[in-house]
Amino acid sequence: MPAPPDLAYTAAINVTCAPGSTCTQYVRYHSIDRAGNSETLQSAIVKQNPPDLQPPTTIASAAGYAFGNWTGTSPMSVMLSASDGAGSGIAIGYPKYCIDEANTCAPDANYTGAINITCAAGSNCTQYVRYQSVDNAAIARQPKPAPGFSGPRVCINSVSRSGCGVVVCGAW
Repeated sequence: MPAPPDLAYTAAINVTCAPGSTCTQYVRYHSIDRAGNSETLQSAIVKQNPPDLQPPTTIASAAGYAFGNWTGTSPMSVMLSASDGAGSGIAIGYPKYCIDEANTCAPDANYTGAINITCAAGSNCTQYVRYQSVDNAAIARQPKPAPGFSGPRVCINSVSRSGCGVVVCGAW
């Protein structure tokens, strides 16, 4: 039988693990009343997981399309996939996204399924899909793509391709 605890309780007990580790700590305790009666030795198990310090990852994809290249398909469907690995999980309502032509919008629309990117009939357009995820530890990844960041850019050429030659959707 283990020896009874020998420290007097005077304040809250801090139970900690080494930074970034997962651990289990056992706290043993008992009390003795003024008449000298002692309770049976009690114990509590405290388990701690390392804090979630990593931001989530969100990936954009479009079946059969390489971002930044011209396509004649309109609408073009873009899908988002968010993961927090072994972290706290993706927060409800994320990922968020926005679409614009200047790569400056702030993601504010909840992603619920494929995003359809369109271009007006008979025109060429470039649309930027910016997106962001936040995890349950409230850690956010900066919106992508930020200016200068290589990310999803959909270039749609809905003008007749006969005689238009090679069109390049400029580099970032």
